[in-house]
This record gives sequence, structure tokens and C-alpha cells, in this order.
Amino acid sequence: MIIVLALLVATIFIGAKYRKKDNIDSYLDKNQTTSIIGVFAIIIFFSHFFGYTNPVSLNKLDEIASFTTSALGQLMVVPFMFFSGYGVFEQFKKKEAGYAKSMPKNRIFKVYLMFLLSWSLFFILSFFLSPKYSVKDYLLSPLGIVSIGNSNWYVVIILVLYISTYLSILVGGNKRNSLIINIVLCITLVFIIRKFDVPSCWWDSIPSYAFGLIYSYNKDKIVTIYKKSNWYRWLFFLFSIALTVLFGVLNVTYPSDIFYIFMSLSFCLIFASLLCLFVLGNKFVLTLGRYCFWIYILQRISMNIFYEVPYVNNQPYLYFVICVIITAVLAFAMDKLFALVWSKINPKKVK
Repeated sequence: MIIVLALLVATIFIGAKYRKKDNIDSYLDKNQTTSIIGVFAIIIFFSHFFGYTNPVSLNKLDEIASFTTSALGQLMVVPFMFFSGYGVFEQFKKKEAGYAKSMPKNRIFKVYLMFLLSWSLFFILSFFLSPKYSVKDYLLSPLGIVSIGNSNWYVVIILVLYISTYLSILVGGNKRNSLIINIVLCITLVFIIRKFDVPSCWWDSIPSYAFGLIYSYNKDKIVTIYKKSNWYRWLFFLFSIALTVLFGVLNVTYPSDIFYIFMSLSFCLIFASLLCLFVLGNKFVLTLGRYCFWIYILQRISMNIFYEVPYVNNQPYLYFVICVIITAVLAFAMDKLFALVWSKINPKKVK
């Protein structure tokens, strides 16, 4: 399994080209960031998959793959948050106040509608599988507060962060003020969530979103530095890796939320600087990136179903292939369904 994981991750470099200095301005365009997100969609799939498999059925190489994804932990999610924050602020820079007007519908409601469509599948499935859920669970689950087998925390947090950005733009008006207000809201959100008895995943990737906002705000200055010398790009890339390792070691040796946050931020920089060095974007990773939301939100359906089938659960490779096929089919089908629904709501902006 570790070989499969390594090969899939390596697909990001298929067709990669060294980025020339005259092509640096577009180093974080949508295709480039989508390529990174597509690869992490695979890693998250593996991580969740190993959480459902019977440990006894895994061989030594499988255990290495399981340990690798487990060791990454929430670092698998921070690129999603970083590039989300970056993308939102880039759109604001281009469209300014006009972007704020479109956010409630085209960002916030759109993501929530996608969540509701996926939730409906888990709602139906919950009546056939264990564990059984209470009426309270069913009432709260559409809000994402409670899970009925689905992945809920990410959608809730990204929606809250989008709302915070929307409010920041409305109040702040210009880029600088909006950025400051949004960072303050992100920090406040972290402190508020930590007061509740919830897993750390509900708050520990929020700083990466704020970092994406900051990176976008300073992008022009960063590009100017990169254009001065190719060595600056390589030094920044290596420095990002060194920082991530340093804070990772510190976090393991002296467990601390501060060390973890700095590790996650420097981890984001690795991929931002990687894209400044290489032009990525082959069809495979772009397809994964396009369907990453559906892959992430729907992958537990097949895992939940076949977790209760003893023979399949004890055959990890069969279990894996089944989960991959079903997830791919569901992701494609739900993307088409959502496009149909969204075309009725927003006929002028069908994607």
C-alpha cells in the first residue's frame, strides 16, 4: 500500500516543467493550486481508509503507509485551508467590493448546498448501518454540528471562515483593513472554539487560512523577490522544509499548540514555493483537484458500508479498490447533480 501511495503522490510531477523567471507571476494560479489539492485529496483518502481497515489484515508495508498518513495528521488539511484563504483574497483584490456582494451566494451558500447534498446520502445510509443516531443528531447534523457518519467539521469551519472574510470586507472596505479584521476574527475564532470540548481539528487549521490571506496580500512583494534570482526560489523552498522539520521536532519533543501552528504554516510555504519552482498541472491531478470536495466529503460512504462486511474488511486491497471505485462514481455523479441544481439557482454562472 505504501508503494501505491508513493506512486499516486508522485503523479503530481508527471509533465512538470521548471518554471522560468518570466512565468513567475502565475505560479499560484488555479491550475497550480488545484494540482496540490488533488494530491492531498489522495492522502486524506488513504488516511481515512486506514482508519476503517482491520489492523490485523495489514502487512508491514501497509503499516508503514498507515503510520505515514497518521503522522501527517492535520497537516493533510492545511494546504486546503491555506489555498482557500489565498484564493478568496486574490478574488477580493481583483473585484474589490463587488466580490463581497457575490460571496453570500457564490461562496457561502454554494459550499453549504454542496454539503447538504452530500449529507442527504449519509442521512439515507444511516438508517441501514450502525451506529444508530438520535433525533437530536438528525436535527443538528444538517448544520454540521453533529456527524451522522459524514465529515462535518471541515465544512463548518470553512463556512465560518468565509463568513468572517465577508464581514471583514464589508467592515474594512480596503485590502489592508479587511486583512487585519479577518486575522483578528480568525484568532478570536481559535480561542472561542478551544473553549469547547471538541477535537483540535476544529481549530488547528484556521491559522493556515489566515496565512493564505496574508500571503495573497503580500504576493506582489514575494514575486518581486523571486524575480531577482533563481537562487532565492530554491533558498525559500529549502528554508520552508527546514522550518517545517524544526517545528515538527520541537512539537514532538515539547508538544505545544504554538509549535504545531508554526509547523503547519511552514508546511504551507513548502507547496507555495514548490509551485514557484515548477509548473504542475497534468490531467490526473487536475481531475482529482476538481472533484476534491466530493472525494473528501463522500469517501466515508463506501468505507462505512463495507466496514460492516467481514470478508471485505479483512481483505484491505479488495476493500481499497471497492472504496476507490465507489467514491469516484459518487464524486462524478454528485458533481453532475450539483451542477444541475446550481444551474437552476444561478443560471449565468454554471461551472
